[in-house]
Amino acid sequence: MDDIGNASKDINERGASAHDVMVAAVENAEKNLETEEGFQGQKQQSEKISDFILSDRNVIKSMLASAGISLTNNHHSTTVSSLSLAIARKLRITD
Repeated sequence: MDDIGNASKDINERGASAHDVMVAAVENAEKNLETEEGFQGQKQQSEKISDFILSDRNVIKSMLASAGISLTNNHHSTTVSSLSLAIARKLRITD
């Protein structure tokens, strides 16, 4: 997760890493959201990824390229959720 903020790493590697983190978050959402601590951790992770998405126009391209075409709803939901969060932050919509 810390890799996505490391500007010395290739944008495509960071995009793939962010995508992988989001996929893992979706797969573990039920367990992670059972407690306040889990919810806050998930929220912080989402904020870091949203900041990363907004940091560079090429991030979206690299994340979508790393995702490829997914046949599962989980991967599609992850991509849609991350893009929605980034748009909401850009519009200054808060939780």
